[in-house]
Amino acid sequence: MRMADVFRALGMVDRDGKPFDETEIRRQVMASLGVSAPVIETGPLPKPPFRTWESCLQACLSLPVDPGDEEDFDRHAPETGAMAVGAVLFLELTDGGLGTFVCHAGSAYALRAPQSLRILGLPEQAERLEAWLALHGLDAQTIDALTEDEPLPAEPETPLDPAALRQAIQACAEAHPECFDVQ
Repeated sequence: MRMADVFRALGMVDRDGKPFDETEIRRQVMASLGVSAPVIETGPLPKPPFRTWESCLQACLSLPVDPGDEEDFDRHAPETGAMAVGAVLFLELTDGGLGTFVCHAGSAYALRAPQSLRILGLPEQAERLEAWLALHGLDAQTIDALTEDEPLPAEPETPLDPAALRQAIQACAEAHPECFDVQ
């Protein structure tokens, strides 16, 4: 016996008498059991006060800011962009350093990072980052041409401090809850 015949015998046919495909059969079986199709639901971004650093970091990473789109980036409050860029910088610093950051994040993030550090209250780190970018001749074109297959620029003698960046991001997030009122 063919599967099409089984489906017809079970009444799993459309108006023209053709057997349903497996997707439709699953839908009907689940509906008969009172189970609807799974739906991915998204909720609003978490807002300050954050209970954990992880929830703050996740909220900052979820901010709808595109550093590569000048118009989009500029329409947000400076603190919003700074937290979004700072969160990516933090993750890359803790995963592999500045070379990894510029290679993975690209010029859109790397070239906005110094100003973001200043907004977050870390001007010394901004200066270190600018000096490092200049030392290695890292402009937009050079950064976007980097690959992980080639040697990445050496870390600065005095590296950026991820712990200070973490504190600055969290302090900014707590001080600017309006940045998380995005739609």
